[in-house]
Amino acid sequence: MIINVPQQISPGVTDQSSIILSNLLNIDKQTLNTIQETNGIDITDERVSEWIKCRQNPLYFILNYVYFQEFGGKQLYSKEYMHAKFFPSNRAAIFNFQKMAAQENLKKIKFIMKNLPPWMKVPNLSKSEIKTYLELVNGSRVDTFYPSTTASPDTLSRSLSVPVIYADEVAFIPHMEEIYGAAQPTLSKAREQAIRNGYPYMILMTSTPNGVEDAGKFFYEMYDRAVESDNLFILDDETGVEDWADSVDDIINDPSKNSFIRIKYHWSEDQTKNLDWYEKQKKELNFNQRKINQELDLLFVGGANCIFDDDTLQRMIFINRDSVVNLKHQTKLDLFTSNFDQKDYYLIGVDTASSIKGAFNSIEIFSYKDFQQIGEMNVRLGSLVKYGEVVDDLFKWLYKIVGSRILLGIENNSIGKAIVEHLLFHVNNFNYIPYIYKDLRRSEIPGQNVDMTEHEYGINTNARTKELMVSLFYDAIIEDPSRIKSQDLIGQMSAIQRSNRGTIKSDTFSDMFMAACFCAYVRKMTQLQIAPLLEYSNVQISQNFFSSIKSTAELMNTKLIIQADNKNQISSFIDKPRTVQEDEMLTHQYHQQQKSGDDQITTDDWRTFMPIISPFD
Repeated sequence: MIINVPQQISPGVTDQSSIILSNLLNIDKQTLNTIQETNGIDITDERVSEWIKCRQNPLYFILNYVYFQEFGGKQLYSKEYMHAKFFPSNRAAIFNFQKMAAQENLKKIKFIMKNLPPWMKVPNLSKSEIKTYLELVNGSRVDTFYPSTTASPDTLSRSLSVPVIYADEVAFIPHMEEIYGAAQPTLSKAREQAIRNGYPYMILMTSTPNGVEDAGKFFYEMYDRAVESDNLFILDDETGVEDWADSVDDIINDPSKNSFIRIKYHWSEDQTKNLDWYEKQKKELNFNQRKINQELDLLFVGGANCIFDDDTLQRMIFINRDSVVNLKHQTKLDLFTSNFDQKDYYLIGVDTASSIKGAFNSIEIFSYKDFQQIGEMNVRLGSLVKYGEVVDDLFKWLYKIVGSRILLGIENNSIGKAIVEHLLFHVNNFNYIPYIYKDLRRSEIPGQNVDMTEHEYGINTNARTKELMVSLFYDAIIEDPSRIKSQDLIGQMSAIQRSNRGTIKSDTFSDMFMAACFCAYVRKMTQLQIAPLLEYSNVQISQNFFSSIKSTAELMNTKLIIQADNKNQISSFIDKPRTVQEDEMLTHQYHQQQKSGDDQITTDDWRTFMPIISPFD
């Protein structure tokens, strides 16, 4: 769904009839003439001006002229609006999971039409009370549709050849994925015709969540891959009004997102509801946590075998991203904080198109010390080389902030090896060897003195390690659900299930979840090496390292090697060591040449042996 919100039009009325009439379209003239003749209403310049505002800005129409029915009367403003009246011969469709629900939505539209001012009211073509459709004298029509228990979903799809569709309670419509897929050719044709003739076109889907399986799966997946509406707008602190973000086109055209924009309207945003109302509703639902999560808090609760229980999912509260980092190939990293602890380490989990359905590449960033989610990226790239370049770009961006305190957890199975090989063999300006995690072999135990020289770079994902990494991530989240900040990751976590055989599976996307599990796994497997360094800065670690090297070298009495001006001399010495007698003799000669008090080893003498930490120094 593409949402177009024009700038608010001033409510002032112009007295210049020529200007007003110049903005009228032929369709406006036809409809207004029909209203004037049928209803016996004089269409003044003021009313013409209002008509134009309403046609151009649906939000203006809703806020000023739409009433919805309530017990004992009517109330101004409704989220349900009907735009067919401004466009003759236009068609719209209401789609619902059952007949009564679809007709109830049509009833709301009829109520709105009935309560419009007489000068705006387009007469109905039929005076009888038809319950399945609404048709106006200007040729516009609204139909209702719902699945049949006896007909194939394809039959329904062929009827949806309209430019405007409102599908209500989508998560409860059976076979919705099949219906929507089969309808695309006719929907696409209707959309092309609407664009060509300047008519409105849109698909609006609304629903409360219905889990992530069965009938609810389609809505969950569409919502999960939709563009986040909060990312499209920026609050102007001076005016207090939200305006379009500068990068709105890039956000909408993100190749990893579908063509819909998701909007979540929580009960807490309704000024008529408060915590007392919420507590009463919980009682009405008999304190059923799953129903509370789904109906009140709008959470995509997992299936019966979801590894995270409903209480844990309910405690996960996502936050809006703090900022966005632009990386190569028009990719973007969502950041949930701008504060980086220079004494902490950071984990980057890289999942390479692990989800067969959708083929998304995901990157998660977590802090090491408290395991807080820092950043997230979910992209669809047609090239593994490009993905390798994105990982390289992201790493170097983080490196400039936290230095060498980064661990890369990259899956080395199948196509994941391409990313490891790209970083090791195709990046010429950075040495990734110290940063890419190497997995232990089956017989090896973390913390033991293990020679890792011949080990493969990356994480070997098999039945044993996958079970372990999921368990580690699970434990971290159960301990503190607030560690997760991303709405998308929370959504995927609700879809992770344990099969009857005890294996971990997901019937939908799991790419971000697996990238997060890599972070938890690397954190645990490197704890004995990294934990002692968390309280020290890079400068302190370097000084300690220098002190250790210096002390050892002083004992070995090898200063002659460091002071050698000829590098070939050093190389030849290393290749063919001197005898003890030769070393003592040369050392004695060296000391004879030094002035008194000038025979102490200095820091500069040892720079040769310091590790090259940064390519940017």
